[in-house]
Amino acid sequence: MQKVLDLVSTKWLTIGGEDGCFEWGPTTQAVSYNNMEGLRLKAGGYTTTHWNKHFIAGGYLAYGLKDNQLKYRGDLLYSLSPKHRSIWEFPKRLFSVSYIHDLNTPGQDLQTSSRDDILNSFSRSAYILSLQKLATVYYDHEFQNHFSFRIGGKYLYDEPRGRLQYFQWIQQALSPLHVRSIRTSELDLSLRYAPQEIFIQKRDKRNYLFPGKIELTLRHRIGLKDVLGSDYSYHITEAGVGKRFFLPKQAGYMDVQLSAGKVWNRLPFPLLFIPTGNQSFIFEENDYNGMLIHEFITDRYLAGKMDFRFNWSPFSLLYDSGVKTTCGVKAIYGPLSDHNNPALHPGLFLFDPDVKPLGHTPYVEIHIGLD
Repeated sequence: MQKVLDLVSTKWLTIGGEDGCFEWGPTTQAVSYNNMEGLRLKAGGYTTTHWNKHFIAGGYLAYGLKDNQLKYRGDLLYSLSPKHRSIWEFPKRLFSVSYIHDLNTPGQDLQTSSRDDILNSFSRSAYILSLQKLATVYYDHEFQNHFSFRIGGKYLYDEPRGRLQYFQWIQQALSPLHVRSIRTSELDLSLRYAPQEIFIQKRDKRNYLFPGKIELTLRHRIGLKDVLGSDYSYHITEAGVGKRFFLPKQAGYMDVQLSAGKVWNRLPFPLLFIPTGNQSFIFEENDYNGMLIHEFITDRYLAGKMDFRFNWSPFSLLYDSGVKTTCGVKAIYGPLSDHNNPALHPGLFLFDPDVKPLGHTPYVEIHIGLD
């Protein structure tokens, strides 16, 4: 039973028992479905720290029975300090090199996306995907006081597929010009500080029991035009702050997060901010669950999130249970500036029919549930 629960929670199966040298997974992504690939079959895995305490390698192969195309990923990770259970253990001193050739949802990170999870196969509308080739090189460094930084760079090739198309209106042209693909090369620096945070390490994920006294994040990306064929030069900045407040009389707690971002240059809409929507029927804590994927676009935003967890539920009227009530609100505001409006600047891409500017009206959603 422990092995079954561990497999369900981690989505990884270690071949050869606890001391095995290879793990297969994620198990929930072995079979999935979407409108572009049809039935998608995926197999992958990674070596473990029982094989080498400093170095792991792995990736996956995936194949769509409808588009008949092979997708793949390869990763190499090296830790400066030896690790015994997971190479992502705190504190990280980790070099990583990755290359991915796969379909991706616009606005999402291909490295961390779980769009092919079996639970996301049941969607309330068709997915919009593009073919991406992503190469990254990063170094992660964590200090004992829970300050950390990440520095590196990446190359991205993005080719729209299906309903998603890129068109550019050129002055004095009789019709919009079809753009087959875009390329970007960028440098990336992220800073994070979360003193006194407490978490449980589960492979490469962390389940936070206490998010810390305060959480501060800052990220800046620099686009390098003409490097590896990159089409654009740009600066993009994002920052965030989060804090947990405990309610009186042990009634529960409240998590508050604020974030903001700005694109400092004129860019086509695929490179602007695309809030992460959720078209599946599974609640995602960090996504906008009432928003479609690729529904809104903006070049600047202010966002806020407030979640309550009460140590009480209607079941408490009948018997003493561990069921708790959770509720919250999520909001984002960010009217598109004239600087990135294709109606005012013909060189920009025309908006795809499925996407529109976020506008002057904030997007707000609320949720309530039991856990």
